[in-house]
Amino acid sequence: MYFQNKMKIFIASCCMILIGLSVHAVDSTNIQNTSKSATFELSHSVTRKSMFSTRVLNSLISEANTVIGKFKVQNNTSDGFIVSISSTNSGYLKPASTQDGETDIAYTISIDRQGDIGEGVDFVGSIETAALASNAEVKILNTTATQTTPTDLTCEIEVVLASDQFFEMAGSYSDTLTVTYEDK
Repeated sequence: MYFQNKMKIFIASCCMILIGLSVHAVDSTNIQNTSKSATFELSHSVTRKSMFSTRVLNSLISEANTVIGKFKVQNNTSDGFIVSISSTNSGYLKPASTQDGETDIAYTISIDRQGDIGEGVDFVGSIETAALASNAEVKILNTTATQTTPTDLTCEIEVVLASDQFFEMAGSYSDTLTVTYEDK
């Protein structure tokens, strides 16, 4: 009981001190032929986020539609960012040789997204073979103006073969995709 009473007194004292500390005022009465002013200092601070990570899920194309990896983007800067993708072989799985009549296998890229995409950020979810020609960088995510809300997004990259006509035919095929994040 003694301890409880002491604790109540302590808590009440702390509350009164906090109330006394939180109120700052300048009172001036009977101001005549002069002026009085007060200043109010304001501040606002948000920690900058600009993060990009990738994860390879599968490098072997074993089906006509194969999820090959994921990337995650977090960005809360007003000037935003760009995420682009490029193909070394211009959107084709190229054969290691043509000894048995192998030919290029065209593919498209499908991007599935989950999460929040910032206002002011453009998104491209499907990329055709022709867009990847000449090792072009195709912008998947691009802040074209000002990003006004944060982006916190995970995207899954899927390779979709244009045709499965030659999929089971002999040969060794490859390409390299490069996903690039650029903070503006």
